[in-house]
Amino acid sequence: IHIAVIGLFFLFYYQFIRTRLIYIVITITSVSFSILLFDFTNLLFNFTATKYLYPANVTVIEKQDFLIDEQITFSKSIPSGYLYKDGAYNSKKSYLKDEAEFLIYDVKYNIVNGLRTNPLKSKNSICSEVIFLGGSHNYGWGLDFEDTLQGMFEEDEFTTLNLSLPGFGLSNSFALLIDHIDQAECKKDDKKKYFVYRMIDDHINRNVGKTSLNLYGPNFFSREMEDNLYNSNCNDLIDCAYYLLRYGLTRFTYYLLASNYEASSRIIGKYLDKSWRYQENDFQKSIELIESYINFTRKYYENTEHIIIIDEGNTKESEKIFNLLKEITNINVLKIDEDRIFFLGDNNFNQYKTSEISNNICSNDKSLKLKYDYHPTECSNLIIYSFISKYFLS
Repeated sequence: IHIAVIGLFFLFYYQFIRTRLIYIVITITSVSFSILLFDFTNLLFNFTATKYLYPANVTVIEKQDFLIDEQITFSKSIPSGYLYKDGAYNSKKSYLKDEAEFLIYDVKYNIVNGLRTNPLKSKNSICSEVIFLGGSHNYGWGLDFEDTLQGMFEEDEFTTLNLSLPGFGLSNSFALLIDHIDQAECKKDDKKKYFVYRMIDDHINRNVGKTSLNLYGPNFFSREMEDNLYNSNCNDLIDCAYYLLRYGLTRFTYYLLASNYEASSRIIGKYLDKSWRYQENDFQKSIELIESYINFTRKYYENTEHIIIIDEGNTKESEKIFNLLKEITNINVLKIDEDRIFFLGDNNFNQYKTSEISNNICSNDKSLKLKYDYHPTECSNLIIYSFISKYFLS
């Protein structure tokens, strides 16, 4: 692209030498040539090299039959925007280091009605005792079912429903909950229902449509929140055009940031991304959405307990949403990172050292993230489940 711009310069130079347009052409060409020179020298000398996920001597290998488009149904008629097709899917990740291969995970996901389910179950119930909402963390990416938070509840004989899928925010899971609730009258069951929403800071963006993962999906902000209603982002022409613009901008910044070769793209993408994501209004809308979701569950379920988990809690965005959640009454928040765990409940606020908890609970692997991956480990889930057991289940 840069070479083409420089070529056009010479064309315009001879065509418009006596017009003011030449100054614009010279400016554009100078910038383009500078970027080309910067990227070319960086390619030769690698002076801006950064290790994003993997060291130079590590090659990560993924073998998925779960992320291909043939296994996913994208549609504006699906409340969440997409669901996975039913079946059992293999997911394997390993890495090569010094010509030796090391396994990160090799698991199987059992999908029933588009959702992850215990391999021994053949159906999901909206009146389950524990309902999970969120993205890949609550879904249990890279973990066998028994090592997920859902599996730990089921081990203690709770019935569960997992409305979490990779790429979801609360908005996607909440839309599925609304869609399913008409099929049953859960208020007849007076057993306590636990709602576990697990988030990362990127949910702030996903909840308002700033996602490169889902072209459709629910829009809770096209009408009054108290209606508990949403539109598919592409049901209405104006909403669709507005959403496609957001989707396009998000995808564009993602591609710039993910460039392996052009350092200039990463630098430009970084500044565009900073000015686009995590705006103040995005945080406020996520809080509105959480409040709406909580009010909805209290309307349709008799006895509820709400637990919100914030993974990767050491980012400034996670800290900000944690402080905003303090203003919501009758919820419990657990914020966890490699150093500290913060628990906010009714009339109490406690903090703990993560290492002390993991040493007592986890056996061999005490890391909170899968190696060369950002998803939670079994240890992370054991820590979270220990808090849930202590404060709610005992």
